Amino acid sequence: MRPYGEDQDQKTQANLCQLKLAKISLYKYIRLLMAINVLQVKPISRGAGQSATACAAYRSGEKIYDQREDREHDYSRKTGIDNNASQIITPDGITSPVAQDRATLWNAAEAAEMRKDARVAREYIIALPKEASPEERQQLAEAFGRLIANRYSVAVDLNIHSPHRDTDGTDNGNHHAHLLSTTRQLTPEGLGKKSDIELSDSDRAKRGLSKGKDEVFELRVEWTALQNRVLEKYGIQLSAHSLADQGIDQQPTLHMGARDTALERQGIATYTGNQNRIIQAENAERTAQKHQIKELDQEIQHTTNGIGELQQQRTTTHNDLRLLQQLAHQFSSTQAQTPQPEKTTERTLTNDKTARTPNPPAKGYDRERGFDR
Repeated sequence: MRPYGEDQDQKTQANLCQLKLAKISLYKYIRLLMAINVLQVKPISRGAGQSATACAAYRSGEKIYDQREDREHDYSRKTGIDNNASQIITPDGITSPVAQDRATLWNAAEAAEMRKDARVAREYIIALPKEASPEERQQLAEAFGRLIANRYSVAVDLNIHSPHRDTDGTDNGNHHAHLLSTTRQLTPEGLGKKSDIELSDSDRAKRGLSKGKDEVFELRVEWTALQNRVLEKYGIQLSAHSLADQGIDQQPTLHMGARDTALERQGIATYTGNQNRIIQAENAERTAQKHQIKELDQEIQHTTNGIGELQQQRTTTHNDLRLLQQLAHQFSSTQAQTPQPEKTTERTLTNDKTARTPNPPAKGYDRERGFDR
């Protein structure tokens, strides 16, 4: 027999899962509607249990032997990597023996660091615009790789990853690239001193450099400019600021010149006008989807509260049943231990004077006469 309320609890849990899946689908749909400007910068550190060789092997989908750890990192079966675009980018005019291949470069990066918590690489992750062609996306990634290599005099390991495809064959449009750079400057002899971006804010101040976060924002500005030069022909322009920083919740429409405005007023559709109509429709759809998400959040919260109440009721019921069982057990034990009164045997007193049946007279005897007949 199932515990009280279990069927209802399971149905409620299933409903909650469906609501959460619907919310995820809406977020995925909203993301597909808009071009995004993403640049993430993060260190690769031994202190976090990472290694440059392992990261390089995973990003490139290759097999790299780590000389320092005496182990092999094999990700040769990994899919979704554009092998034709994978390459090592060096600063202009610098040729170094350590940058001849991926395994040599990252083993050299590991060997250059002595500290157990050393920062052995730096990774830049960029979202490549889905509106651009594959060739344009590769050119953008290579251009940003050269920008990093020349700006900091480092070697950059570039790998482009394709979007993950769902079972229905669709993808989430997440074209992106991983750029793994050395933390030390590349020289003709090998790896030299730490690059400027690896310095602390105090050391940067001593050299007259801006803070680390300002440096990252400058990189974002440069990356945005590279994208906008490609996206201009698609009628899209990105901002280096996040949407939250801009206070914009929707994609802005494109600027229409005097010629396009005049044509649109005459009822003649223009490319910019068509793009703006698409953007406006997408913004309206995005707004509607966000309202749906808000309603889903409320329903999820209501369902979650209902589950909590059901669980509380079930716990209370179980406690009540347990108490009743304990009381019943105690009552049974008390009954078994109480002495029972002795039964008195009633004796039936029989009259000592037993009714005697008179003997029949002897044959031939006459009672009145007292002699035989």
